Amino acid sequence: MLDNPLVSIIVNCKNGEKYLNQALKSVINQTYTNWELIFFDNFSTDSSKKILLSYDNKKFKYFLNEEESNLSVARNRAIKKAQGQIITILDHDDWWKQNKLKEQVKFFEKNDLDFVFTDYYQIYENLNKSRKIRSKIKGDFYSSIINNYNLGLNTFAFNANIFKKHCFDNDYHIIGDFSLIVEISKNIKWKRLSIPYSFYRI
Repeated sequence: MLDNPLVSIIVNCKNGEKYLNQALKSVINQTYTNWELIFFDNFSTDSSKKILLSYDNKKFKYFLNEEESNLSVARNRAIKKAQGQIITILDHDDWWKQNKLKEQVKFFEKNDLDFVFTDYYQIYENLNKSRKIRSKIKGDFYSSIINNYNLGLNTFAFNANIFKKHCFDNDYHIIGDFSLIVEISKNIKWKRLSIPYSFYRI
């Protein structure tokens, strides 16, 4: 159980200027305020860094990757910069509802948990439509995700202790989240929130 934990929000970015403001504003507007944002720049060539720094927010911490890398490597390096007891992931083109962190932190404060996730919305921008994704976890967590993995990375909140033993697989660029969840799934204490608090842009 955690008491008013610091939440580290990992934002990996590669040329994210088109949607970055929406993501950052959704963090600033969180009703839970004890957070830091780790902005990990994978050698963007657009105005992403300028956009971040324009907020002049002391909770925003900018880091430049050691060299350009795949996404899993970049995520692992960003997480090493985090100071929080809880680790969350928000990609630069996604965003959250205002009470996303508050509702997840409640469960970490009351329970000894490793992982809290929520349902979410997929946003099909080109089609001007969206749909709710309900995470279909029934019974055994491992079996559920192997048979039907539909969790949303931007909904995840991890107890930071997980990353003392586990990380995103550096060989994967796209499916690193699936690989990580499979790795930790057999001995994980988890909670699902059925309300969608996150928006995942397709």
